Amino acid sequence: MLLSFIKQHDLPTDFIHKAEQYFIPLAEKIHQQKYFNQSPLFIGVNGCQGSGKSTLTDFLTYYLTEKYQLNIINLSLDDFYLSKEARLSLAQTTHPLLATRGVPGTHDTELLKDTLNALKETTQTVKIPRFNKSIDDLYDQSDWKTSTKHVDIVFLEGWCWGAAAQNSDELETPVNEFEKNQDQDATWRTYVNTQLKENYEPLYSQMNHWVMLKAPSFNSVEKWRWQQEEKLAAKTSGKGVMSKSEVNAFIQYYQRLTEVCIATLPQQCDWILPLDNERNINKIIKKDINSKDTEMNNQSIIYTDLDGTLLDHFDYSFDKAEQTISSLKALSVPIIPNTSKTYAEVFRIQESLGLTSPFIIENGAAIYIPIDYFPTQPEDTIIQGNYWVKEFCPPRQHWLDLLKNIESKYQKLFQGFSDLSCDELCNLTGLVPESAEYAIDRKYTEPLLWHGDNENKSEFISHMESLGAHMLQGGRFLHVGGHTDKGVAMTWLSNVYAKQNNTNVQSIALGDSHNDNAMLESADYAMQIKSPIHPFPILNKIENSFRSTEFGPKGWAECLNSFFLLTPQKQKIGVYS
Repeated sequence: MLLSFIKQHDLPTDFIHKAEQYFIPLAEKIHQQKYFNQSPLFIGVNGCQGSGKSTLTDFLTYYLTEKYQLNIINLSLDDFYLSKEARLSLAQTTHPLLATRGVPGTHDTELLKDTLNALKETTQTVKIPRFNKSIDDLYDQSDWKTSTKHVDIVFLEGWCWGAAAQNSDELETPVNEFEKNQDQDATWRTYVNTQLKENYEPLYSQMNHWVMLKAPSFNSVEKWRWQQEEKLAAKTSGKGVMSKSEVNAFIQYYQRLTEVCIATLPQQCDWILPLDNERNINKIIKKDINSKDTEMNNQSIIYTDLDGTLLDHFDYSFDKAEQTISSLKALSVPIIPNTSKTYAEVFRIQESLGLTSPFIIENGAAIYIPIDYFPTQPEDTIIQGNYWVKEFCPPRQHWLDLLKNIESKYQKLFQGFSDLSCDELCNLTGLVPESAEYAIDRKYTEPLLWHGDNENKSEFISHMESLGAHMLQGGRFLHVGGHTDKGVAMTWLSNVYAKQNNTNVQSIALGDSHNDNAMLESADYAMQIKSPIHPFPILNKIENSFRSTEFGPKGWAECLNSFFLLTPQKQKIGVYS
């Protein structure tokens, strides 16, 4: 879906990161508001020239239409400019500067009011105006768009949409050389201010919510506006497009109200997306019910199984995923092992991978969080060495005692890790002796090697579960532990990220076997990695579920490269059913 939008709008491939981190969460918030509102929802969008407000509203329209099949009307204040003839007449009667479209007073606010009112009706056919900037005049009405059915959401974007009129004494001092030379007696800016107060501000109340792309200052506008003009030139072969010097002169028309919007509009908006000088977004600011601003940093978090997923099933290598790991680190995307392995194993794997993130051991039995990784120690954690630890189940000895009590009933149909020598485990798994010792050093669970048939195995599992155990079948071993799983641990840790960092978390889970299903089902995005020894386990999750075409770490890299567009030539892997 995102690739289609990127191609349609000729956007760089890194747009997908901005969309997934900021635009999609914003779209989902807007959809939540629509869910409780049967009438058309009106959203005002403000952003200075070149800030990307048209791209934002186009994306919100595209996303909400594709995902939720909503009927959305995307309006631009630019399409409500007065005709060239009307502006020339206004220039002759009021002030010559009003021949130039852009400022309040050069729009047909009666037409805008009528259009907004008509869109509120469920049965009315509505003509949507269109303005042709290349000829600086309106399209013929025969070329206007038509809305013929009930509207769910209306977006109205404009550079001065939402701007407040100034006090008369604020108009006395020119803000730049343009006002000083071209509007010496303040006639033009006074007229603009009056129009804003009398004809624009009364329409603001029709907006249910407001969004702002907030520039750092007016100094960024010239650069952005020129980039916008270059893009228009490419589409129109240069017809009716301004030169760079003309852009520099043109934007001075907008300085006063742009600075007013930057200074005052954030207090009125529901969602603010602050931009840096390169138009990058690094957070969303949302106004809460008490009108206090809360930052919503949107964060993708990767939860990954190890054996058969990030690590090769046969030799435990991860070299085919190294480049992807480096790219994800550069994007500051946490990579969190969520595995059946022990603390001792994962600690050393973390070192090999160069990871400093939390990790989840023994199928969700416990989470290890480096001390000071979060601003404060998460609730319900204990300190073990250099970690805050969240425990989800009783210690390993509890399960060993249960197994010993029923051992005679199953006549050596299973062997636990506690019964295996280091050499035996090496032979079973291909681990080197040092790694085998780390694997045996378990704290919360006991993996079993099953020697019986499936019928006996089903009986055994039922027996253990009647005693309070939770049984999970992994790639090689049957795991005995408490009533937790990788999904429970992942959800708990995601909630900690959200609370500690004031973050909207987007969880991405990768796994290859049945014991990964709880994690995959609970994640926002589920990625099943192709196994060389068994078919894909069946998932109930359909939406946002993917399967790799490659095995192990190569499939891991394939999925995440595609998801984050880390390599431009990659195509997004398909949702399966």
